[in-house]
Order: sequence, then structure tokens, then C-alpha cells
Amino acid sequence: MRLKRIPHVIPGSSRTQIFLVICSVLMPILLANIWLDLEYRSEEIERKHSSIVSLAHALAGHVKQAVGTAEDLLKVTAVSLSGPRGFDPRHAAETLRRVTDRIPLFESLLVADHHGRVISMSREAPCGLSFLADQPFFREALVTRNLSIGDYAECPSTGNPVLYMALPVIDRGTGVVRFLLVAGLNVRSMFANIGQIELPPFVLIGFADRKGIRFHRYPEADDTKKFQGSAVPADTMKRLQGGEERGAYEGMGSDGVTRIYGYHQLRHAARQEPYGLIYVGVEKNTVVTAAERMTLRHFYVAALAGGVSFLVALILGEYAVRRPIKKLSTVIREIGEQRFDAKCGIGYDEGELGEMARSIDEAARTLGEKSEILRQEKEELRKSEQRYRDMVEVHPDMVCRWRTDRTLTYVNEAYSKFFKKNASEIHGIQWIELIPEEARRRVHEFYEVITRGPVPVTYEHAVSGGEGATRWVQWRDVPIFDGAGGLVEFQSAGRDVTESKCAQDKLEKHADFLEVLLDTIPLPVFYKGMDGLYRGCNESFARAMGRSKSEIIGKSIWDLAPRELAMRYEEMDRELIAKGSRGVQTYDSRVRFADGSLREVVFHKAVYPGPDGEPSGLIGIFVDVTERNKAAAEVREREERYRSLFETSSDAVFLLDDEHCVDCNPAAERMFGYKREKLLGKLPLYHSPTSQPGGETSTDMGRRFMTRALNGESMRFEWRHRRADGSEFDAEVTLSRITLKGGMYLQAVIRDVTERNKAEAMYRSLAEHSAAGASIIQHGVFKYVNPIGGIYAGRTPSSLIGLSAFSIVHPEDREKIHTAFIAMVRGERTSPVLFRIMQPDGSVVHLIGSAATICYEGERATLLHTFDVTELAEAKKLLADERARVDSVLTAIPHAVLGIRGSSIFFANEAAERLFDLPRERLMGASAAEILGRSGDRCEVMERIGRFFSRGEMHREGFEIEMADSAGRTFTCRVAAAPILVEHVHQDREFVLVLEDMTAWKQMQLRLMHTDKMASIGQLAAGVAHEINNPTGYVSSNLKTLAEYCGDIETLFGAYRELMGLLEGFPKGHGLPAEIERSVAKIHEMEKQVDLEGMLEDLPSLIRESQEGARRIREIVLDLKNFAHPGEDAFSRADINQNLDSTLNVVWNELKYKAVVKRDYGDLPEVECSVREINQVFMNLLVNAAQAIDEQGEIEIRTRSEGDHVSVSISDTGCGIPEENLMKIFDPFFTTKEPGKGTGLGLHVVYGIVKKHRGTIDVRSRVGEGTTFMLRLPVHRVRQTLQIEEGMHAGDAHGEDAAARG
Repeated sequence: MRLKRIPHVIPGSSRTQIFLVICSVLMPILLANIWLDLEYRSEEIERKHSSIVSLAHALAGHVKQAVGTAEDLLKVTAVSLSGPRGFDPRHAAETLRRVTDRIPLFESLLVADHHGRVISMSREAPCGLSFLADQPFFREALVTRNLSIGDYAECPSTGNPVLYMALPVIDRGTGVVRFLLVAGLNVRSMFANIGQIELPPFVLIGFADRKGIRFHRYPEADDTKKFQGSAVPADTMKRLQGGEERGAYEGMGSDGVTRIYGYHQLRHAARQEPYGLIYVGVEKNTVVTAAERMTLRHFYVAALAGGVSFLVALILGEYAVRRPIKKLSTVIREIGEQRFDAKCGIGYDEGELGEMARSIDEAARTLGEKSEILRQEKEELRKSEQRYRDMVEVHPDMVCRWRTDRTLTYVNEAYSKFFKKNASEIHGIQWIELIPEEARRRVHEFYEVITRGPVPVTYEHAVSGGEGATRWVQWRDVPIFDGAGGLVEFQSAGRDVTESKCAQDKLEKHADFLEVLLDTIPLPVFYKGMDGLYRGCNESFARAMGRSKSEIIGKSIWDLAPRELAMRYEEMDRELIAKGSRGVQTYDSRVRFADGSLREVVFHKAVYPGPDGEPSGLIGIFVDVTERNKAAAEVREREERYRSLFETSSDAVFLLDDEHCVDCNPAAERMFGYKREKLLGKLPLYHSPTSQPGGETSTDMGRRFMTRALNGESMRFEWRHRRADGSEFDAEVTLSRITLKGGMYLQAVIRDVTERNKAEAMYRSLAEHSAAGASIIQHGVFKYVNPIGGIYAGRTPSSLIGLSAFSIVHPEDREKIHTAFIAMVRGERTSPVLFRIMQPDGSVVHLIGSAATICYEGERATLLHTFDVTELAEAKKLLADERARVDSVLTAIPHAVLGIRGSSIFFANEAAERLFDLPRERLMGASAAEILGRSGDRCEVMERIGRFFSRGEMHREGFEIEMADSAGRTFTCRVAAAPILVEHVHQDREFVLVLEDMTAWKQMQLRLMHTDKMASIGQLAAGVAHEINNPTGYVSSNLKTLAEYCGDIETLFGAYRELMGLLEGFPKGHGLPAEIERSVAKIHEMEKQVDLEGMLEDLPSLIRESQEGARRIREIVLDLKNFAHPGEDAFSRADINQNLDSTLNVVWNELKYKAVVKRDYGDLPEVECSVREINQVFMNLLVNAAQAIDEQGEIEIRTRSEGDHVSVSISDTGCGIPEENLMKIFDPFFTTKEPGKGTGLGLHVVYGIVKKHRGTIDVRSRVGEGTTFMLRLPVHRVRQTLQIEEGMHAGDAHGEDAAARG
């Protein structure tokens, strides 16, 4: 046994391998540590970016709050300056000084007219301003008529940076700017409390105006003045002018220090562009250096730990691994040299190496023992091979061995005899040469199989025997492997199977023959096993079942038939098998065919035995007798009908067998003048002259016609008969073979044509001058054609004689004409036939023709009358097209349309099917009273329409009535009717009904009325809010003035108390006049009555409460006005967060008892939208959320900025919306609320408004958990999109107008 040498994974000595293994373990740890440190450094910088942006956002909010406070104070001051007494410059200067002194935020205040002239001011001169009219912010306030914020300015007296604001005060009556209130804000006071905020070390905070000029820099230092009024660096200027409101960047400051900056633009609601920028910077080195120090510390610790681990692992590897392994390799080398007594010399208790030493020592001992056993086995094998060779040589089967290149190495005697060659001639050749060329490809496939795996292969092929004979051999090839698993050679055993092959071929051909035989049987045939599974069937059975044979074989009847039929079939099979191997069974049943039809069949089954004579299965066949049964019923009916016609026919009818008359009708008695008893037993031909007009005897001619009729030919001919009184008459005789009550008879129908023959002579004369075409056709060719018939065919009558009648018929109509001709020959009544003929020039003529069978020149012929209906055919085609268009219109009409003739419905469109919930087949032919009178016994619809029509009136406007459908659902329907004024053969009156289901319309009408009332209430609320707002403004202004007056009164009352104290200090009767003493006493008495002290104490609190109430009223009124804005659908810029707050104030009464409202507002840009419509969206969603909450719940409002969109989500913890309703909640009038609690239009309106703003709305909901509505609205694109669309529509209208003018 050879041992494979396993290659080293790591080249080199064992010491090198240990070194590389240790390095491979430590290196990933070191690299992972470095990667984590780099990630930590990156995350630290990212965290610093985020914190700086948040700080800038907070500082920007602080500045915005200061500016907003200043704006509110300016508005209050403006109201105070324009009080009921008008504007007073002296009073205004005092008010401005008082405000400036009390509010540190204001550096200065002044009032100017629209020319920029200062009317009043708080200081001697405005700080840092020259002529006001030249200031951009002043001009902007005049143009926009709204608050305007200026640029950097500096107060000359204090040196403080100043931010100017201008607020125009507009006269409500005239709309003219009365004056402008200008304020200079002390920028340093805005940042006075910034030191109280916890700031990161080495932070730099800056505030710049819209032009990038610095207002302020924190922390202040000695060189702060140097930066104040200077321009910010270019990187910061880019952020001020950029579109992003906030963010972070790295850049170098004016002091040359690189910092990480966070910025936030300052914007005012009145303008889109920023008026300033807050930026915060932190020195980058403070962030990076800390992270790098942490990274370096981690690297040193990891390197030290790795070095120590490396040395320890190297020493342990030398003494614990390398030296013992060297001993083991020495022992293994000795074992390989067959020295099995070698020992490892390592203790077995030394761990894994000890176990390995034990295994090697035991392996050496075992190999020694097995080596001796192997030597003995080899000797035994040599003897066995000799015995095997002796046995193979005498074996009758062919045995050979061959190498992988197909070269034969050994063949036995049977192999040599089969191929008629000596073993020496065969050795060394390839066995493939002994196989015919056509069989080599098949053998090669088996060769490929056996070379791929150790699996024996059995196959058959043809080989070349002696003298060129070809015989079939079955081979079994077995691969032979060596001890190492390598393929050495193959051994093959072959047997001559030519005879069995021939027998098998015959058997397969016989089986194929039987299968073809079964398939040619037209009846379905099948056979089953005792287990009830199908073992085979023919094609007829497969077609009947609608499956292929492969889908039937192996299946049971339960897989192929319905349950009730399968149960019966299985029961019948058990009865048949119980009869034994000779059992036969016949019974009637039904079978479900592939086309779905249930057919009547007769089963014939029998049991077939197996080789042992016991039942092996059953074979069956079934015959479809559905048509036969129907035919039998039809025969019975036909015989009854025949008897009725036989007795009532006006023609003489005889029923004949070969020699006798077996029956005749009463008409035969009347025609021949004999009693029935005289006519029976005698053929009608004996009631004739001796010879016929043609000279042939009546007997011979009659026998000849009867023979032909008995052979199945229908005969019609003319005959001369004789009556009982001896008079002769011409008759037309029709002979035909019939089957009656199981017997074969001849039926002779005799018609007296004496008068007709007289008329025929007249007819020929008339035909020549007839306006219709007339022709006689016999044996398929024209025998006579009148002039009009020739004109129709486009030929002369003489040229048509002898021409095939079918040759001029249009190819598409020949089958129709042939069918009609066959029916006429059979004696069936035929209707006039429309057909076309071809003229020689290719023209097509439409004809209508009727035919009759006549006797012409002693033989049967066809008389054909034709009329030209070409114009009628074209008109009929136009009528068919018109009818198709009318059907399309009636189908498209959304209302139900019924056509009524008399009392029955003869037409219904698809809308009528939906209205009455009945298929059209049920409606057509149904009683109109039954369909239209479902709600009661009387049909009020038909009664009312009958009354109108009886007065000769129509009812197109209609009337409303309650009706019901097939399910009992009642509904209101508007019915309109009109008669069908068409002349036709029907005597019953026809009219058309149009029925419109008014249920949805009435519901919509109620909802629209409710919506209209709500809209009126909204407009009324807006008007009331406007009316309330004016007196509320007066009350607020007056309360403020009253508060000031109360302060003055309190001061005056203090002086009064001092005066009273002085007066009371004088002794009575000494020094004061008596009148003064009486006045003082009277004042004391009044003080006791009115409680002046209590009044003065309560008055400030009463005024404060009144001011708070007026402020609350003003807020509610303003929110109500902002929400309503009747008629204001124009787009403008709006603060979505402010709109949400206003809407919450309006609907607060709906929310406060149902839910806690949580607001999570993001910093949003202003959105271009219709404020009224957006407020409507918020109100509908908030009210829906409140109504979805049964008890106390929670409503969360969340807003975020998403690039050029803003998102608003409104969530509730209500009952949720079922999944089946989620797709319908935006449909108009869809609601799940109780009647009176919802119109079903709220969310539909929301959807329409959002789509109008080019936004999206989505909804997520889970029943029992709540619902979230998510809105996304564009910031800038709405107006642009609308303008583009309006331009496109205008362009289309202009193009249409130009086209109309052209």
C-alpha cells in the first residue's frame, strides 16, 4: 500500500512555519485595531460636525426669536403711536424714548414718513444712518409694505453694531403708508447671555449680514474691533449665498486658523432670501489631535502585546512542537523503509503528540502484522486467479478484458469461437473494430458512462460474427481498479441474445399493433388493474376524457369523474369482479365528457384473466347513446306527426310495400272515387291507363320507378291516372322510401296537376315577358332561361343553355345553394334564398330565389324564380351597420334601457343587468310587470305609462318611483318612456323605457347640500371673524392705554394721599377754611363707601386679565381668518408649522376631549401653496383622527424638510382602517361613519388638494393600533408647474383658434 505524500501548505522549516503562523494570527488583530481607530477618528469628526450644526441652529433660533420679539414690539408701538387721538410727534418721541430705555434690545427708534424724513426719534440722531430714503431696507419696506431687515451699521456714539428694521404702518381706510417705524437692534445685546450656554472649547461664533459683513464675533477679544464690519471669508460667503439653509464645512478663518464650521441662514417670513448668517467654528486640531492621540495610544499597546505574545509563542513552539515532531518524522521514515520495529520514544501522556506517538507505534506494529498477512493473501490470490482463468475458459458466455484504450488483453474460448478468430489474432486489437459502424456511436455512449464511475453497465449492440453475419450481443462491463483506486482495465461478459432479441422485437411489434388496433376503434376502450388504476386506453377514450394517455394511465376513476359518478362506477366494478374471471357486465350510465357535457352511454365490461387464470383486471368499452336516444324519441314524434299529416293532407297519400297498398288517406278516396277498401291491397299504378303519354306501359314504367325508390332514390314524376268513373287526370307523383314502425315502406304522394299543366303553357308565355328571372335546371345545367334571367347573368339566354348552374354562382354562396337544393330534393320546405351570381365582367348581382320541383320533359327538374335585390342588399348592409352602432350606443349608456313589446321585454342593455341584478337572458322575454313591479303586487310603472300612452302623450321627462332588484334591495329610480314609432308586423304596442338609479344621486345631493351649508358657515365665520377682529383691536389698544392711564392715576392718587395727609395734620378750627374741612370729611365718607383701596388693588389685575382675553380672542380670530380666507386660492409662501398651529386653534374644541396632541416640528422652508386649501387638508385630517379615537388617545404631528419637499405626518392611536378599505378611502362619498356623521367627501377633498399642489399623500394603518397620513408637498415647483401647464393650455387654445380661423 502506497501512502500519498501530503504537500506542505506553508513551505520552509517547522521553525519558519511556526513563525508564519504566529504572524498570521497577530497581523489581523493589529490591522483590525488600526481600522477601528481610523473609524473612531472619522466618527469623532462627524459627531463634531453634527454638534456644531446643532449649536448653529440653536443660536439662529435665538437670533430669530430676538428679531421676532423686536417685530412684535414694533407692531405694539405702532398701534400705540396710531391710537384713537391720531399721531402726535411729541407723544411719539416720549413713547420711543420710554421703549428704548426699557428694552435693551433697541439701540434706537425713530418714525419717518415715506420720503425718509424723520418725524420723531428716541435719540438725537439715528445711529449709523445717513439719509433714510437711500437705505435699501427702507425702500424695500415701502415696496413690499411689510417688515424689512437691513444690513450692517454701527452706532457712532457707542460703537455697537446695529441691525436696522423698518415696519410700514398702513392706514386701514385708505391703504396708504402713514409712516414707517425704524428700529436699530443692538446686536451685542442679542448675544449677551451666550456665555451661559455650555460651549465647546476653542469655539468661534459669528453673525454676518446678507452681504457677508460681520456684526459680531464671540468670544470678544482685544482685536474684536478689527473683525467687526469686515467681510467673512469666501467659504462662509458661499454658504450665505447657497440654497442650503444649514450645514457644515471646513475652512480657514480670517485669523489663518483651520476650523470645522457649522452654519444656519437667517430668514424672515416676509422674504425668501436670507438676511444674515450664524456660523460656529471649532479648531480642527482640537478634534483631530484628540482622536490621533487615542489612535497612537491604542497602536503602542497593541504592538507591545503582540511582541510579547510572539516571543512566548516562538519558545513554546520550539520545545513543545518542533522537537517532538522531528522524532515522529524519523520514526515514520523508518516505517517507510519496512522497519516496523521502530519506536517514537515519546511519552504517551504528553498530550496530542503523545497520542500521535501512540498511534504511530501501533500503526508500525499493525503494518508488520498485515505485511505478513498480505504476503499470504498474494499467494492465495495467485492460486485463485488460476482457478478463475480455468473456469472462464470453459464458460459458454464470452469473457474478455481490455484496457482503457479499448485494446483487448484477454479473451476466452467462447469469445474466439463467436468471432471465428484465434486468441492470438484478437489480442492487441481494439474491440470497437468488431462492431459495425452504425452501432459504434451507441456503444461509445456506454463507454463514456463506465469510465466516469465504478458502476457496472449493461447494454446490447450488434457485432460482426464470422463470415460477415451480424448478431446481437448483450454485454455487462465492469471496471477494475488497483489498490490505490486507479482504473486499470475492464472486464466484459457477453451473451448472444439474437434469438431473444428477435422474439422481443416481435412482441413489441405485436404490442404496437394492438395499440394501433385499439386506437382505430372509434368507441372509447379502456382496461384497469385489480387495484382500480387504469393500465391503458385508446385515443377515443383519451379524447372523451379530455386528457392524454399519459395523464390517464396510473389514475383511478376518482381522478377522472365527478364524485357521484365515480362512486357508481366503482360499485359496478366491484360487482363485475365478484363474478369471477368469466364475468361480463352491461349497464346504462352517464359520462362527463371533456367539453363538459353529460352524455348517456352504455357500458360493456368484462374481466380478463391473468397467467394463473385468476382475474387480472377488467376491460371496458362504452357507447355514446345520447344521440340514438334522442333520435328514437324524434322517430316516435315524427311518426305521430306523419300520421297527423297523412290523415289531413290534401294530396292522395298511399303507403306501399312491394306488391300492395297497405294504407291510404281520405284524400285518396276523394281523388280516385273509390272507397278505402277498394284501394287497399292494390298498387296505385293499376288505377291508370294501359300506357302513359310517352308510350311506355304503365306497369313497366311504374315498376321501374318503384325499384329506384326502394333503392333510396327519391322520385318525382308526372303520371296519367284514371278515376273510378273512367275519367283520366294528370298527376304529379312523389315516391320515397320511409321507415315506419321498424318496417320499410314506399310512400306515394299523388297530386292532381291537371290544372297546373294547363297553366304551365300559360306560364312559359308569361315567363318570357316576366319582370323576374325564370329558369329551369335539370341535372345541374340550365334547360331554359327567360330574357330577364339572362340579363341577371350578363349573358344571352341561349348561351346559358347547357351551362352548369353552379358555375355562375359566387364561390362563397355555392354551399348555401347546394344545401337548399338538397333540402328541396328531400321534399323539405325551403325559404327563399339570398345569393350572388358573377357576371362575365366580374360584376356581382344579388338575387333572391325560390325553387320548386317540376317535371320537365318527363324528368324531374327545378324551376327557379329570381329577383334582383342588389339595391336591397346594400340597404340591408347599411341597416346592419346602423343597428350595430345603435347597439354600441345602448351598451355605452350608463342608464338601464328596456324595450317592451306588449307586456314582455324584448331588449335589455348591460346597465339593465346591473340595475336588476339579473342576466340578460332572464330579462329577455320576461314579463315587464314581473321585473318592474318587484316592490309590490301592482306594477305601477306599467300602469302610469299606459295612462300616458292612452292620452297619446310621451313621458320623456320621467317620474320617480321605488323599485327593487332580484336580491330585494330597494332603490329610487327615475323612469322615462317613449313609444317606438315603427310600422311592423307586430300588433302589440312597443315602447322603450330608460331607468336611472337615483339612490347615489340623492345621497350625493344631500351631501352636497350639507357641504354647501358648511361652506356658507365657513364664509359666515370668516366674516364674523373680520367683524370681531376690528372691535377686538380697539379693545386691545384701549386696554393698553387704560393700563397706562391707571399708572398715571396711581401716581396721582399717591400725591392725593400725601395731600390728604397734610390736610389731616392741621388741627380742626385752626388754619383751614371750613369749606376745605367739609370737603375733606366728604372725601373720607366717599372712600368708605366705594372701597377705593380695593378698587386700586384690583384694577391692574382686571386690566391684565382683560388684555389676556383680548389677546386670546385676537389669536383665535386671526387663526379663523387665516383658515377661512374665502375666495383666496392664490398661491403664496406660507409657514407650514404656523398653518398647523392655526388649524389646531380652530379645531381645538374637537380635539381637547379626545386626544393629547404632540407636535414634532422640523425647521421647514416656506412653501408656495394655497393657504386656505392647505388649512382645509390639515383640518380634515385632524378631525378624522379625533373621530377615529373612541376614548382618550394621542395625535402626533411631525414635520420635516426633505430637500425640495416638506413632509407632514399626522398619526393617531384610533381604531385603524381595515385593509379592504384602504384603497377606497379617497373615493368620493365613501365613508364608514354612521349616517349624519360624515359625507364621505373629506378625504376625497384632501386628495384633490394635495394632487393640485403636485404633492403625494399616503396612508398606513393597522386595525386596533392607529393610522398615519403622510403628505409630501413641493417647496418651489407648484407655481412653476402650474405656469407651465397654463402656458401649454394657452398654447393649445391659441393653436385651436388659429386652426379655426384657417
